[in-house]
Amino acid sequence: MNQFRKKLTKIKNLLNNAEKASLKFKKTYKLDCFAGCGKCCSNDSVEASSLEFLPLAEDIWKNGGALELLEKLKDIDSLSPCVFYVHDGIDSTKGFCSAYKMRGLICRLFGFSLRKNKAGGQDVLTCKAIKEKYNLANVLFEDTEQEYLMSAYYLQLADIDYSRAFKRFPINQAIMEAMLEYGLLNSFHKPRGTKQTPSIKAS
Repeated sequence: MNQFRKKLTKIKNLLNNAEKASLKFKKTYKLDCFAGCGKCCSNDSVEASSLEFLPLAEDIWKNGGALELLEKLKDIDSLSPCVFYVHDGIDSTKGFCSAYKMRGLICRLFGFSLRKNKAGGQDVLTCKAIKEKYNLANVLFEDTEQEYLMSAYYLQLADIDYSRAFKRFPINQAIMEAMLEYGLLNSFHKPRGTKQTPSIKAS
């Protein structure tokens, strides 16, 4: 259990570092998302590692919403937009994340990070609308310290748990895996006299 706690702390630190890098990227290149835009979150093909959602799972278990979320995840298609995305009811690309502070690594980095291209340079990882609005095709991105490189953060995630860092699932399945892992591990490590977490099994 101590090893799991250490892993969880490392993932939280990684998420915080990614958040800081993303904010710095926005400030450095003077760009941002459109107000109220949820186009990336409405995408039904987003994939992620379950590792990056363990802090979110911890938060939900501790705040009493775990069983409700697990039931909801069982009832939706894994190839659906993120369970935490709330659209405005009319336009599915307009909305917000209901778990923004606890969102995963992919959610923090996409839009405001870089990737290496075949020519050895670096390209921005963002949506078409942002590229066009800010005319990013003419921007030279340089990141010699790999502060903004998405792959660098996933390599750090691999240092925490190599076997799972690059194992990608549709985002709702990744969240489900994280929820089950946290719930099962903590249900078997409760001090005597405390209420046990209900038994959870993967469907």
